[in-house]
Amino acid sequence: MELAVYYLSLAGFCFLNIVAAIGDVRRFIIPNWISIALVALYPFYALTTPIPFSITPAFLAAGIAFGVGFALFALGLFGGGDVKMLTAVALWAGSSHLMDLLLVTVLAGGLVALVVVACHAGRRMRRSATAGSAPGLSGRQLFNHKIAVPYGVGIAIGGIALLAEMPLPGLLD
Repeated sequence: MELAVYYLSLAGFCFLNIVAAIGDVRRFIIPNWISIALVALYPFYALTTPIPFSITPAFLAAGIAFGVGFALFALGLFGGGDVKMLTAVALWAGSSHLMDLLLVTVLAGGLVALVVVACHAGRRMRRSATAGSAPGLSGRQLFNHKIAVPYGVGIAIGGIALLAEMPLPGLLD
Protein backbone atom coordinates (compact mmCIF):
# COMPACT_ATOMS: atom_id res chain seq x y z
CA MET A 1 0.00 0.00 0.00
CA GLU A 2 2.81 2.38 0.89
CA LEU A 3 4.46 1.80 -2.47
CA ALA A 4 1.19 2.57 -4.26
CA VAL A 5 0.85 5.88 -2.39
CA TYR A 6 4.46 6.72 -3.28
CA TYR A 7 3.89 6.13 -7.01
CA LEU A 8 0.52 7.89 -6.97
CA SER A 9 2.15 10.95 -5.38
CA LEU A 10 4.85 10.97 -8.09
CA ALA A 11 2.19 10.59 -10.80
CA GLY A 12 0.18 13.42 -9.27
CA PHE A 13 3.30 15.60 -9.14
CA CYS A 14 3.96 14.93 -12.82
CA PHE A 15 0.32 15.51 -13.78
CA LEU A 16 0.14 18.84 -11.91
CA ASN A 17 3.33 20.06 -13.58
CA ILE A 18 1.91 19.22 -17.01
CA VAL A 19 -1.40 20.94 -16.23
CA ALA A 20 0.49 24.04 -15.03
CA ALA A 21 2.61 24.15 -18.20
CA ILE A 22 -0.40 23.78 -20.50
CA GLY A 23 -2.36 26.42 -18.58
CA ASP A 24 0.57 28.83 -18.68
CA VAL A 25 0.95 28.42 -22.45
CA ARG A 26 -2.76 28.92 -23.04
CA ARG A 27 -3.52 31.80 -20.64
CA PHE A 28 -0.19 32.90 -19.09
CA ILE A 29 -1.63 31.94 -15.71
CA ILE A 30 -0.68 29.22 -13.27
CA PRO A 31 -3.72 28.84 -11.03
CA ASN A 32 -3.15 28.87 -7.27
CA TRP A 33 -4.85 25.49 -6.89
CA ILE A 34 -1.95 23.83 -8.73
CA SER A 35 0.68 25.12 -6.30
CA ILE A 36 -1.59 24.30 -3.36
CA ALA A 37 -2.14 20.78 -4.70
CA LEU A 38 1.62 20.27 -5.17
CA VAL A 39 2.22 21.26 -1.54
CA ALA A 40 -0.75 19.19 -0.30
CA LEU A 41 0.50 16.12 -2.19
CA TYR A 42 4.02 16.44 -0.79
CA PRO A 43 3.36 14.79 2.61
CA PHE A 44 2.14 11.64 0.85
CA TYR A 45 5.44 11.48 -1.01
CA ALA A 46 7.49 12.37 2.07
CA LEU A 47 5.87 9.74 4.27
CA THR A 48 6.26 6.95 1.72
CA THR A 49 9.61 7.71 0.07
CA PRO A 50 12.09 4.83 0.35
CA ILE A 51 15.05 7.18 0.85
CA PRO A 52 16.08 8.70 4.18
CA PHE A 53 14.08 11.86 4.69
CA SER A 54 14.27 15.10 6.67
CA ILE A 55 11.76 17.93 6.39
CA THR A 56 14.29 20.71 7.11
CA PRO A 57 16.13 20.53 3.73
CA ALA A 58 12.82 20.51 1.90
CA PHE A 59 11.63 23.68 3.62
CA LEU A 60 15.05 25.26 3.16
CA ALA A 61 14.91 24.55 -0.59
CA ALA A 62 11.39 25.98 -0.81
CA GLY A 63 12.51 29.10 1.07
CA ILE A 64 15.48 29.63 -1.23
CA ALA A 65 13.31 29.11 -4.32
CA PHE A 66 10.77 31.58 -2.95
CA GLY A 67 13.52 34.15 -2.41
CA VAL A 68 14.89 33.70 -5.93
CA GLY A 69 11.39 33.76 -7.40
CA PHE A 70 10.40 36.84 -5.41
CA ALA A 71 13.51 38.69 -6.66
CA LEU A 72 12.61 37.75 -10.25
CA PHE A 73 9.03 38.87 -9.62
CA ALA A 74 10.27 42.21 -8.25
CA LEU A 75 12.35 42.67 -11.42
CA GLY A 76 9.28 41.95 -13.56
CA LEU A 77 10.77 38.74 -14.98
CA PHE A 78 8.45 36.28 -13.22
CA GLY A 79 4.75 36.25 -12.53
CA GLY A 80 3.28 35.49 -9.13
CA GLY A 81 2.11 32.05 -10.28
CA ASP A 82 5.65 31.23 -11.40
CA VAL A 83 6.99 32.09 -7.93
CA LYS A 84 4.39 29.92 -6.20
CA MET A 85 4.91 26.99 -8.54
CA LEU A 86 8.71 27.18 -8.29
CA THR A 87 8.43 27.22 -4.50
CA ALA A 88 6.11 24.19 -4.47
CA VAL A 89 8.31 22.22 -6.86
CA ALA A 90 11.43 23.13 -4.86
CA LEU A 91 9.78 21.61 -1.79
CA TRP A 92 9.81 18.30 -3.66
CA ALA A 93 13.41 18.82 -4.80
CA GLY A 94 14.77 19.43 -1.33
CA SER A 95 18.20 20.93 -0.84
CA SER A 96 19.94 17.93 -2.42
CA HIS A 97 18.28 18.49 -5.82
CA LEU A 98 17.52 22.22 -5.72
CA MET A 99 20.46 23.21 -7.93
CA ASP A 100 19.50 20.53 -10.47
CA LEU A 101 15.93 21.86 -10.48
CA LEU A 102 17.06 25.45 -10.94
CA LEU A 103 19.56 24.56 -13.68
CA VAL A 104 17.06 22.55 -15.72
CA THR A 105 14.39 25.21 -15.14
CA VAL A 106 16.67 28.01 -16.33
CA LEU A 107 17.80 26.06 -19.41
CA ALA A 108 14.27 24.96 -20.34
CA GLY A 109 12.83 28.41 -19.60
CA GLY A 110 15.53 30.01 -21.74
CA LEU A 111 14.71 27.67 -24.60
CA VAL A 112 11.01 28.50 -24.24
CA ALA A 113 11.88 32.22 -24.27
CA LEU A 114 13.93 31.80 -27.47
CA VAL A 115 11.05 30.00 -29.17
CA VAL A 116 8.56 32.68 -28.06
CA VAL A 117 10.83 35.50 -29.27
CA ALA A 118 11.43 33.74 -32.61
CA CYS A 119 7.69 33.23 -33.12
CA HIS A 120 7.02 36.83 -32.15
CA ALA A 121 9.71 38.10 -34.57
CA GLY A 122 8.30 36.00 -37.39
CA ARG A 123 4.80 37.33 -36.74
CA ARG A 124 6.05 40.94 -36.67
CA MET A 125 7.99 40.47 -39.89
CA ARG A 126 4.97 38.93 -41.66
CA ARG A 127 2.79 41.82 -40.47
CA SER A 128 5.33 44.36 -41.70
CA ALA A 129 5.60 42.69 -45.10
CA THR A 130 1.80 42.51 -45.43
CA ALA A 131 1.43 46.18 -44.54
CA GLY A 132 3.86 47.11 -47.33
CA SER A 133 6.71 48.33 -45.14
CA ALA A 134 10.26 47.05 -45.32
CA PRO A 135 10.37 43.35 -44.36
CA GLY A 136 13.39 43.73 -42.09
CA LEU A 137 13.02 44.84 -38.47
CA SER A 138 15.71 46.36 -36.37
CA GLY A 139 16.45 44.97 -32.94
CA ARG A 140 14.98 48.13 -31.41
CA GLN A 141 11.69 47.63 -33.26
CA LEU A 142 11.51 43.98 -32.31
CA PHE A 143 12.42 44.31 -28.64
CA ASN A 144 10.84 47.66 -27.92
CA HIS A 145 8.19 46.04 -25.75
CA LYS A 146 7.87 43.14 -23.34
CA ILE A 147 7.11 39.71 -24.68
CA ALA A 148 5.26 37.39 -22.31
CA VAL A 149 6.98 34.05 -21.76
CA PRO A 150 5.11 31.12 -20.20
CA TYR A 151 7.89 30.31 -17.73
CA GLY A 152 5.70 27.70 -16.07
CA VAL A 153 6.78 25.41 -18.90
CA GLY A 154 10.43 25.68 -17.81
CA ILE A 155 9.48 25.10 -14.18
CA ALA A 156 7.39 22.06 -15.15
CA ILE A 157 10.24 20.61 -17.21
CA GLY A 158 12.59 21.16 -14.25
CA GLY A 159 10.08 19.50 -11.95
CA ILE A 160 9.49 16.52 -14.20
CA ALA A 161 13.25 16.12 -14.61
CA LEU A 162 13.33 15.60 -10.83
CA LEU A 163 11.54 12.31 -11.38
CA ALA A 164 14.77 10.94 -12.86
CA GLU A 165 16.32 11.47 -9.42
CA MET A 166 13.55 9.64 -7.55
CA PRO A 167 14.10 6.01 -6.54
CA LEU A 168 11.84 3.45 -8.22
CA PRO A 169 11.47 0.61 -5.73
CA GLY A 170 9.58 -2.43 -6.88
CA LEU A 171 9.99 -1.57 -10.58
CA LEU A 172 13.66 -2.35 -10.95
CA ASP A 173 13.92 -5.18 -8.43
